[in-house]
Amino acid sequence: MRTWIRPLVVLGMGMLAVFLAAGPEASGDTGQEPRLAPAAGQTVAAATPTEGSAPAAEGSSCRNPLPWQAARSHVGTTVALQGPVVRVMLRDDLRGKPVFISVGQPFPSRQRLEAVIREDHRYAFASLLKTRLEGREVCVSGHVGLRDGVPRVVPKAASQLQLAAL
Repeated sequence: MRTWIRPLVVLGMGMLAVFLAAGPEASGDTGQEPRLAPAAGQTVAAATPTEGSAPAAEGSSCRNPLPWQAARSHVGTTVALQGPVVRVMLRDDLRGKPVFISVGQPFPSRQRLEAVIREDHRYAFASLLKTRLEGREVCVSGHVGLRDGVPRVVPKAASQLQLAAL
């Protein structure tokens, strides 16, 4: 072991021993769950959704996506968006060798939604990219950014870009 690592390991083990010897009272952990009583006249609502509860928020997943046109108003958030693919273009000449998927409007329109799959994530979408996507509805989910005035999502997992269930 390197000479400077050994003292750090010894110090860390010593601190752990002191912490464990102090017991749960030192950390404020008494082993019991804290109980919070509702204020007078208040009721406690269930924290978990139950069967028959309200559906998931619109745009929270590809089961309930927003229309692609809503992308611009959701820049900076993570949402699911659905629309027709109008163009798929592989750009081997650019860094990251991205695949650009234009949704709603074709390039160069700034009114489009763009899904960008970088080379290092392309393997996750291999089977989807082998199919003809133009003219088909897709759902893309993820963080919506803005690049050159165009809303953009950069999916990294296969679950973030899928054919939409019609």
